Amino acid sequence: ERGTEGRERGTEGRAGATDSLPIRKHREQLVEAVKRNPFLIVTGETGSGKTTQLPQYLRRAGFAQDGLIGVTQPRRVAAMSVALRVAEEMCCPLGADVGYQVRFDDCTSEATAIKYMTDGCLLREILKDPGLSRYSIIILDEAHERSLSTDILFGLLKNLMAQTGSCDRRSPLKVVVMSATLETEKLVKFLDDCPVYHVSGRTFPVKQTFCNLIGPRDKESTVFVKEVVDITLEIHMNELEGDILVFLTGQSEIERACDILYQKAESIDYQYSVRDRCVEGLLILPLYGSLPTDQQKKIFLPAPTHIRKCVVATNIAATSLTIDE
Repeated sequence: ERGTEGRERGTEGRAGATDSLPIRKHREQLVEAVKRNPFLIVTGETGSGKTTQLPQYLRRAGFAQDGLIGVTQPRRVAAMSVALRVAEEMCCPLGADVGYQVRFDDCTSEATAIKYMTDGCLLREILKDPGLSRYSIIILDEAHERSLSTDILFGLLKNLMAQTGSCDRRSPLKVVVMSATLETEKLVKFLDDCPVYHVSGRTFPVKQTFCNLIGPRDKESTVFVKEVVDITLEIHMNELEGDILVFLTGQSEIERACDILYQKAESIDYQYSVRDRCVEGLLILPLYGSLPTDQQKKIFLPAPTHIRKCVVATNIAATSLTIDE
């Protein structure tokens, strides 16, 4: 039976950490809402636990017995890293009970119950199998990050739900739409006035710092990368505590910024400059779509004592991922 192996282990895997998430107190109500409604919209702040916990709740409630629980993500790095996180929580190897599929990389098996994938992968699958016969639930996560694939999926899924009775399925397909910032009014009407369930989240104080404006001549140069590095080091030298999240536009800028940060951070005399600070060093971690999975995993690990973590990322880290201190 799909999804039953390791269930008890998954329940206990990271109980302490996951029980503190805001979504935990909504577990029973969310499962009931999915049971009662063909469409459901779930909203909640980033970090509430929607992406990692709801698929596990539905699996434990038995939804995986009739097919896969499919969860879409707007980017491949999000699909891969979230699948890895959930596999760790469930204490199972990645590709067993939990897997992912992105372009040119299918890490699933016959035992997989929860499958994270890009919206493009689901779109290709629904074109081959319009009834999505392998799935019991489709969760469209981060729906506010609309793309052409996402919009097409909304239309195809609505048409599929309208003709579910004529499809060869053991149970009706369920569709859950999740987002942190989605304006729900138009989507509610499009999805047949479906209910909206809000998960109250938790927010933390975040200080935003923007780079100075650069001139038109500098637009194609590395001036803005050097500006980012200077501001990052200034924050590191003057702020007593807290990690740093740096946003850049792509892989080349991120790698360039990390190289400069490595060089400059090594030259700082911490014994003199920050002897009264709680931070002694800087752990610099890049994050972008084509980064190998083992390197992506590092951003979720805590930094060593008295070391500040600095993640240099694309906008993948803005909403799709939650990075712990």
